[in-house]
Amino acid sequence: MRQTPRSWAPANAIGAATHAGRMSLDLALVLGLLAVAIALFTRGSPRGDAVAFLALVALPLAGLVEVGEAIAGFGNPNIVLIAALFVAGEGLVLALGLFHR
Repeated sequence: MRQTPRSWAPANAIGAATHAGRMSLDLALVLGLLAVAIALFTRGSPRGDAVAFLALVALPLAGLVEVGEAIAGFGNPNIVLIAALFVAGEGLVLALGLFHR
């Protein structure tokens, strides 16, 4: 079921004055998910790709974005380039033994 687009702007000037200081529930959820993701990224456990995948799954499950919108960024060539750099970097680390545990 497709949700109707949310209006971020009030319908009139009176609404602008009454909603100026409020944070919507959607914005609070996004900021909360972002804070959790940043905390997990800085902690380093779980791995960064798992944290990114959890954030990718959490946004549609919370009803903040559509599934199509959540995965639309993978069609961007810059995202593919960054993913390829991660793969190449890991390959260099494993091949050259630059990192030992």
